[in-house]
Amino acid sequence: ANRAISSGEIVLREKPLLSGPPQITGPVCLGCHNGLSSESWLTCPKCGWPMCSAKCFSSEYHQPECKWTMEQRNAKVKISQFVTPHPTYAGIMPLRACYFKEHRPDLWNKLLELECHTEYRRSTGKLEQERFAVAQFLRRFYKLEDKFTEEDILQICGI
Repeated sequence: ANRAISSGEIVLREKPLLSGPPQITGPVCLGCHNGLSSESWLTCPKCGWPMCSAKCFSSEYHQPECKWTMEQRNAKVKISQFVTPHPTYAGIMPLRACYFKEHRPDLWNKLLELECHTEYRRSTGKLEQERFAVAQFLRRFYKLEDKFTEEDILQICGI
């Protein structure tokens, strides 16, 4: 820095490259990422994902899973359990990243420049856990076998 920076002073503000829920989470709105309960949600009319409001249906964050649910999966998502973590949310961030490959290659290439920690994840067992819970799941659930390898998805999981 070329000057003293005060405590709490904002020195950089930028939009995140990618945003989404953690891998282990109960149902959340995929537009704003607020938690949902069985009494407080609406179904996205296009894809079926639970959302907190009609405004969030059109959130830019929600478009990848909404579009691929409609186009690749050809069936709406049905989530009815809101108490414990739901496994389908584990793949939202990697799915959004993979969406960049076809629709925003500039962002895809930026992501691939980041460290993916493959060896560390392999040594802890996390890589194999993600292979089953995320990579294989996404490829089957969204019918992406012809678009992404397991290795593509695992690389994104580690970033």
